[in-house]
Formats: sequence, structure tokens, C-alpha cells
Amino acid sequence: MLLWPGPVTKEEALRALALAAGLDNGIDDEYALFDDILKREEQGSTFFNEGVAFPHVRVPGLKTPLVAVGLTQAGVSDVATDKPIELIFLLLSPAETPDIQVQLLGLASRAAQNRRLLQILRTVQTPDEALQAFRSWESSAAPSA
Repeated sequence: MLLWPGPVTKEEALRALALAAGLDNGIDDEYALFDDILKREEQGSTFFNEGVAFPHVRVPGLKTPLVAVGLTQAGVSDVATDKPIELIFLLLSPAETPDIQVQLLGLASRAAQNRRLLQILRTVQTPDEALQAFRSWESSAAPSA
């Protein structure tokens, strides 16, 4: 979880999220991961007018899916969207199981559409507070047994 109080560029945000995701998660080369993310973005931007971004890439050899989240309080300075980008979900999935990427995209999309969660995320001051907001949302969104 990363927080940017001031404006951040798309490249800065993606690089920081790639490095954060790669740390201690079995990704051998965070810089190659960043390059793969940029290549994916060249195919079509994942930064949308609704103020949210879903950059995603399949990573060969990755054992479990990873999600790195970035919150921007002043938006992404070099992305022209109707609403400033406030929330970036970097979604990494094992290349060998492509269905997981679709599931991650669905989960991130549901989170980004939850108004209560977004309100809370706009007020957090630390990554721990943001993580707690996601955990609360996840537990309330989970289907009852």
C-alpha cells in the first residue's frame, strides 16, 4: 500500500507499485516487472475516467496473485481523465493461471465501486489505515456461510 500526498506521474506510480509488489514476494526482477507493466499499458491504458486504474500483468513463475494499491491525494499528473486518478490497483497474476487475473480485476472493480470504501480511503493518513479499510470492506463484502 502506497500513499502519495502530492501529484505523481503515471510512471512514478507504476514503478513504485512494481517495486513494492516485488519486495519479499518472489519476484526476481522488479525492473523487468515494471517494463512488463509499461508494455501492457502501451496496449491500452488501464487508467480510467472514473478516477481509478487497474494496471495488470501476468507474471511467469509467480506462485500466488499479488495486489499493490496506491492512493493519490492529488491525482496522477500526466493522465488526462474526467476525474483525477485516486486509486491504483496493480494486479499481478501467475501467467500459468490466466483465470485468476479476471477474478482479481472483478474484485478490484467491486472495491473501486464501493462508495463507503472510497470515502474512507480519501481520509486515510497511513498505509496501515488503508489496509484496515480494505480488510473491513472485504469482511463486510464476503458472502455469509
